[in-house]
Amino acid sequence: MNDFSLGATYWPRRKGSLLWTKFDRGEIREEFQQLAAIGLNTVRLPLRWEDFQPRPERVSVTALRMLEQALEQAGDARLRVVPTLFPLTVAGAVHLPVWTTADSYAADLTLSTKFGPLLIVRNEQRPPLVWEHTKHATEVRDLWTNPAMRAAQRLLIAEVIGNFGDHPALHGWELGSGIELARAPSSAEVVTDWLGETIDIARDYRAQGPIFYSATLRSLVRREGPRPESIAQAGGVQVLSLVPPEPALKSQPLNDSLLRFVTALTYSLSKAAPVLLVGAPAVANAGGRSFADQAYGRSIEQPLLDPDQYAGAIETALPELHTWGIPGLWFTHAFCYPEPFLPQEAHSRREQMMGLFDTTGDELPVAAAVQRFAQQPDVEQKASIPPLDVEDYWNDPAANFQRLWQQWHAPHED
Repeated sequence: MNDFSLGATYWPRRKGSLLWTKFDRGEIREEFQQLAAIGLNTVRLPLRWEDFQPRPERVSVTALRMLEQALEQAGDARLRVVPTLFPLTVAGAVHLPVWTTADSYAADLTLSTKFGPLLIVRNEQRPPLVWEHTKHATEVRDLWTNPAMRAAQRLLIAEVIGNFGDHPALHGWELGSGIELARAPSSAEVVTDWLGETIDIARDYRAQGPIFYSATLRSLVRREGPRPESIAQAGGVQVLSLVPPEPALKSQPLNDSLLRFVTALTYSLSKAAPVLLVGAPAVANAGGRSFADQAYGRSIEQPLLDPDQYAGAIETALPELHTWGIPGLWFTHAFCYPEPFLPQEAHSRREQMMGLFDTTGDELPVAAAVQRFAQQPDVEQKASIPPLDVEDYWNDPAANFQRLWQQWHAPHED
C-alpha cells in the first residue's frame, strides 16, 4: 500500500483510557502484534492530556518514558505511530486536565501571576468533561487564543516532540482532536491562526512527517469550522471523524456512499483529501435497529449495523477511496471493550461496539475485510475525486451540507 495509512486508534481492550495510568508493556506488545497481523500499518496513539501534563507548567517524565516504550513496541511490530497531543475526544466525552477549565482555582493563581486574570466565556453547551476519571460540568477555557493555554500547549509540544520528533517508529503527529467540541472557536480565522502557529512550533521541535488535526463532522456544519481549507492552509492534513453522526445526516448509518461523500466534500472545500476516521456499532442481527445514546453532550439516535454489513461497507469503499488518493483510513477503536471507559455515565455506549476485534480479542468480520484490502497490490493510477459545487458553502454550511448530501445520495441509492 506504499504510503497509504491504514490504522486504528489504540486503547487497550482491558484498560481503555487507563492506558497510561496502568501501563502494561506486555499487553501493548500483544495487541500491537494483533493489529499488525490483520494488515494495519499505523496506530493512532492518544497521549491523554491529563496523564502527560498534569499541571500547566509540568510534563510527566513517567508518561514520556511510557511513550518511549510504546514506540519501541510499535517498531517491533512494524507499525507506524501517530501520537495525538491534546486528544480531547475520547469515547463520547471530552477528556482534559482540570487546569484547562473554570474548576481549577489553583491554576488561576498560578497562571494569572504570569498572564493576568483568565477570562471565562460561557460555552454554547456543556459536553461531559472528564478528569481524574470523574464526570464534571463546567466551562472550558479558550484553548485557541488564551495566552496561558497556548503556553501550556507549547510546553507539551516542546517536551514530547522535542524528545521523540525523529523516532523511527513515527509516521507523523496529530495536534488536537475535536477541540471544537470542548470549546468552539470564535471564528474561522482563529482556527487558522492556531493551526499555523501550532504546526510551526511542532516543526521547530523537529516534527517529521505529516501533521494532522482531527475534526468532527460538526466542523463542516458550522461557519467557524475548523474548516478543511484552514487545516490545509496551515500545512496540516485533515483527519475527518465520522463518529458520532451529526443531525445534518439524520442518524444516517455508516456506509460506502457516506464515506465517498465526505471525502468529495472535504476535497472540494480544500483541494486536499482527508484521512477518514471511521467506526460503527455492529451487533449480530441488528436488523436496522437503533438505540438512544449521547455523544459529547448531545442526545442521538444511534443506528446499529450487522457485523457483515459493516465489513461490507468498508470492503466496498476502501479500494475506491484509495484510488481517489486519500492519505489513509483509520478506525476509531482497535478493540471492542466489555466495560465503558470511566466514568460510565460520561461516555457513549456505542463506542464499546466499534472495534476490529471483539471483547475477547477475536477478529470481527471488518478485520477480515481490512486484511483482504491490505493484501491487494498497490494501485498505481489514481482516479479523480468528483467535484462538488461549494462556492457559497460557508454562507450557510448546515443547509449546504444537507443539500449536497441529498444531491449525492439520491443517484447512489439502490
